[in-house]
Amino acid sequence: MNISNLVDAAGVTPDQGSSRASLAVLLRRCAPFITVAVLAYPTLVWPLLEAEVVSLTPAMGQPVVDGPPSALLRLYFSSIFGLSLAAFIAARRMMAPGIAAPLLACLAANLAWAGLTVFWSVEPDITLRRFLLAIFVAGSLVLSVLAARDHRRILDLVFWMLVVAAALSTVSVLPTAATPIRHAAFYPHKNYFAAIVCAMIFTAAYQIMNGSGIARIAALALLPLCVGFLIAAQSKTSLGLAATVPALAYLIAWLAARARLSPAIIVSGICAAVWGIYTFGAESGIWDFHAVATAIFGDPTLTQRTDIWAFAFKKIEERPWLGYGFEVFWGASLNSPSVREATGFVAQMPQGHNGYIDLIVHTGYVGLALFVAVALLTLHRVGRVAARSVGYAAFLLCLILFPMLHNGLESSWFRSFNLVSMLFILGIALAARPVGPTQ
Repeated sequence: MNISNLVDAAGVTPDQGSSRASLAVLLRRCAPFITVAVLAYPTLVWPLLEAEVVSLTPAMGQPVVDGPPSALLRLYFSSIFGLSLAAFIAARRMMAPGIAAPLLACLAANLAWAGLTVFWSVEPDITLRRFLLAIFVAGSLVLSVLAARDHRRILDLVFWMLVVAAALSTVSVLPTAATPIRHAAFYPHKNYFAAIVCAMIFTAAYQIMNGSGIARIAALALLPLCVGFLIAAQSKTSLGLAATVPALAYLIAWLAARARLSPAIIVSGICAAVWGIYTFGAESGIWDFHAVATAIFGDPTLTQRTDIWAFAFKKIEERPWLGYGFEVFWGASLNSPSVREATGFVAQMPQGHNGYIDLIVHTGYVGLALFVAVALLTLHRVGRVAARSVGYAAFLLCLILFPMLHNGLESSWFRSFNLVSMLFILGIALAARPVGPTQ
């Protein structure tokens, strides 16, 4: 749209119209940087300025509760949300048609339900505060991604931001000895570090396939470095997902493009098949959960996660449909159910180590159903992308499948400013953009 059309639509003088059009263009050009600023908080800002190393020997019997959000956190995300909203408003007239409105509406409904839990939350003030943070984070990502002119600019900037994180990680890992839980670089925990390394791998693979010049060279150098990071961290979950997710994502994208099958159908079929095989084996006495866990992870309790889940399922029976309130079940305050009623180390858990169980304890089965709807709509939308570009669709599937699988043993769905959850929102936002003739 040219300046004269903007002037006529707004009913302002030519000088005013020119200034507003220039501002709109400027804000749209800034949108990719806004997206990167959101992702930079859990990747660089928080670990370097505020994070503390997770204690390996917390005092047993004393509950661990979260404190109020820092002034930096509040100022950072409220400011970025304001910039994202301004960029979206400025760019809305210049956007191509075809945004996935049903997907975004379902995501909005998911977040709205989390906000509604304030009315029955065990800690309404904390639920409201964390809901607003979730709105700021998710809103900033979605609005800035939609406002950007080209998704490739976003992904280039995200890649270089992760290159900076890799450089800092190298400086942190090389001169230091491993801790009892292996290397964590400059991050508070090895699993957090490993999850960020997975993001490095996904973006590097995308640059190798779709980048050019120095970005491709940097990506080729980054991949072996990431393998070294994962070996140093020895995070079994991320190490396994880093190897399997890209291959699985490309296979699903290829099937979606060639067989014209929706990724939502493919993923649902895979999940149904895995569950059916496990159920058949369990009912036939061939194996049980502990045998499968031992075979895959070498630990029948999954590092005592089964004790955490047993307590969570007991509490789910008491509030199955509505939950206990968004983000207040685990260690939010002394009134959190885990702190009040759990015993031993379970009372000290900041999360349930399973994102789907935590969705239920926080927002009930209603919240879980809304989340599943978001995931399926996103996967279906990626099928349209696959028809244009298998490589780009595979990258989007990495952003979606990695959090979905990672949350089987960890918990990050809409959890504060967790990068894994941000990757999922980024995947949703990129998939929701209009699907052009080329990707």
